[in-house]
Amino acid sequence: MRNYFCKLERLSGDAEIMNIVNQFKTELTSVENDPEHPIFILGATNNFMQIDDAIKSRFTYSIKVNPGNKTERRKFLEFLMEQKLKNPYSSEAKNFLYEVINEALERIDITKNYDFLKTNRTLENLMKSAAMNFATKRASNDDDSKETVDIDDLKEAYSKLLLPIQT
Repeated sequence: MRNYFCKLERLSGDAEIMNIVNQFKTELTSVENDPEHPIFILGATNNFMQIDDAIKSRFTYSIKVNPGNKTERRKFLEFLMEQKLKNPYSSEAKNFLYEVINEALERIDITKNYDFLKTNRTLENLMKSAAMNFATKRASNDDDSKETVDIDDLKEAYSKLLLPIQT
């Protein structure tokens, strides 16, 4: 559905999508809606600013859940490493992740709508990318000496995923 409700002026050439959007808007604002049986719609997005104002205006409430702060991100990173992803990280890489990357995320200018870079999804993608860098390097190394995700794997993942967006 995410493609349906982004800026409507971009959808002008697709009649089928416009029909879906118009029906949605009509159903939400119809005078025939029964107040005894209200419509309840719940949506979630990391890109609220991309949703068209005509759609957003149909909702009574908007609840914003901000990305975690530095301490909360660290706890999530620890959870990812220890319980979910379970990739081997060197102690130097863990420290780099907690102290350098997490601090860089803390300093991101929120006035430029880069909050999504601090979300759990972004952190997980960063760690998966670092693990992929590790696996690729290990597979190409004949002696299998590379045993953990290291700082270079994290730097490479950070530069591919986060750095291009901020500049």
